[in-house]
Amino acid sequence: MSSLAEIQLQKQTVAQLTALCREYKLTGYSKLKKAALVEKLEAYRSKQAIVPPAAPSNVLSNLVNPAETSLQRPPEASSGVTVPGPPHRQPSKPATPIKEKENNDPKKKIEVQPQKAGNNVRDMPQPPINNLPVAAPPSHSAPKAPLPSKDPLKPKPNAPLKVIPAKRPTGKLSDSLARAPKKRLLVPLADIGTHSATTKARGPDEERGSTSALQTHDSAATRVFPKPLAQVGSVSKRRFVTLKPNPPAIKPASVSVPVARPPPPGIFELYSVRKEYTVAISNITIPPPLSQRKRIKGLALILRDINDAERRACCLASRTLRYAAYVSAQFLLYEEFPGQRTDLVLARAQDCFTNLWPYLKFRRQEKQRLKQLYQTSFLSRYVPRPMSERIWGNPDEGDEVALALRFILSKLWFTVSLFGDSGRRFLEESVLSLERLAGNEIWKVSVLTVKHVVQTIFVLGDTGEAIGYQDQDQDSSRLVRSDWKLYLDSASGLTRQNVLNSLRCANEEEFKNGISRSWVQRTKGEGELGALKRKVASRYVMASVVANSVSGPQMSHLQMAMQTASIPLEGTRPNHTINLFLSEHHHVESVHFTSTSGRPFHPAIASVQTPHREYFVLRENGLQIGCEEDGVSDTWMEILRVTRDGSPRFVKK
Repeated sequence: MSSLAEIQLQKQTVAQLTALCREYKLTGYSKLKKAALVEKLEAYRSKQAIVPPAAPSNVLSNLVNPAETSLQRPPEASSGVTVPGPPHRQPSKPATPIKEKENNDPKKKIEVQPQKAGNNVRDMPQPPINNLPVAAPPSHSAPKAPLPSKDPLKPKPNAPLKVIPAKRPTGKLSDSLARAPKKRLLVPLADIGTHSATTKARGPDEERGSTSALQTHDSAATRVFPKPLAQVGSVSKRRFVTLKPNPPAIKPASVSVPVARPPPPGIFELYSVRKEYTVAISNITIPPPLSQRKRIKGLALILRDINDAERRACCLASRTLRYAAYVSAQFLLYEEFPGQRTDLVLARAQDCFTNLWPYLKFRRQEKQRLKQLYQTSFLSRYVPRPMSERIWGNPDEGDEVALALRFILSKLWFTVSLFGDSGRRFLEESVLSLERLAGNEIWKVSVLTVKHVVQTIFVLGDTGEAIGYQDQDQDSSRLVRSDWKLYLDSASGLTRQNVLNSLRCANEEEFKNGISRSWVQRTKGEGELGALKRKVASRYVMASVVANSVSGPQMSHLQMAMQTASIPLEGTRPNHTINLFLSEHHHVESVHFTSTSGRPFHPAIASVQTPHREYFVLRENGLQIGCEEDGVSDTWMEILRVTRDGSPRFVKK
């Protein structure tokens, strides 16, 4: 052994020397001192001429001086494996294969190349030792880890040995990984992940393994672990759980704006009470003594005339006054809301035993709501006092307010069309009462004129148009015709027919009652919006019949058709049935609530498509206010505050 190698052995600790003895398969070294171990290793190396096997960089660099460049390896019968270096470095020339040990061991020997200095000296090939600069030996020796190589290698004296200066080991993991020769990764990362920082390094005996494991040198002994192994870490032992993303939070719909609803109906549709609201009506609790009950009605009449605050104070005075305060709701209901609706509620309630304050509060709120809605409409600017206080409460049928406002709207239309600004005096009249005569088709309306004269007028329910007066002192031309009289007389009978059944029009195969059959079928799938469209179409038909159908000289269907076609009339015997005729020009093909550009109309406007043109009409009575060529007329643009195409116009206040 050279003197330099002996000096290197002297610098090793007892543990490191013991590891070398174990690696060389020596015996009888466990109880030897350091000097004896050095002599034993020196004798063995001199006899066998063995180069130290593949070991961590700290052990290999301490055994051989980097400045010494005369060591050579003898040629080997079996071919070695050359490990390619990183792509940015040229791989070193393959060393001459070393000779096998003369113990009939057929195991192949592998050329050892040091790892990269940054992580492990075996990651990157190094140039021959004669090309390296001379480095001073380390000032301290690192703790020696067990050598993880396979069988000992046999170097020849002439074979060069590639070494680099010793580096401090980065940890147990890098020492254990340095045992495996470098090659492409041929195993999945799942196997690599098990080599975590907490995994115990295998000993040399485990590394030797079986003969079959060494024979599969190309697959097992040439694996290379990725450099950033510390980032791989240990694989979690938990079972794989499929990632299920949370569904997006559902944004609650606004309660103040209807969802997926059609545009608002006509301005007076809200005034109609479709059905009675369900109000809880219960009996009065804590009755007074029997001796005081005879005074309840008298006290209730007195408490009717006081305000609510005083009435609450009376409820705290005694049980008798409290009971009388609850009974006073019946008298207030009679006084404020007389009519059929109140009579039906009181008929179901027990006299002087039922608490009617919830129902009275509901009727008051309904009346106040209808007044507020009217004040926000355009009609309130021209008719400030449209009806009496009694009608505002919808006393009988529940839709008196809607019909009264439709009648006032038609009066405004005729006043603007016939008189202009000079007819404002007709708008100062107010409706006193309404009475249904023939379903919802004919109503009798009592009107208080400017001269404080009450007039009774018969009007059509769909359009609000007057068909005649009832007063005999009126002009005979303004009285109700005989055909309408017969219709009203039979209103209570079972043979009365709908007014539209008396309508006649051309091409009845495609237009039933003047409305397209195919369009009616399409609107049935639109729900409430389709029903409103059909209602507007029916109102337009009734508003567009020939004038003689409603008022004026009575004519038959044939006579009105001849008059429309400018054919001379023939003398025929008049009949006493209702005759309504609609010309082909006003057949309804469709009804729309939005313009062709998609902008919604004003809530009081709709458009009706006929075979020849499109008309702008009022939704509540079907009367025309413009056409597609001219748009909405100037007068109604000012009244409704809309643009030419019928869309709302926002006015700065």
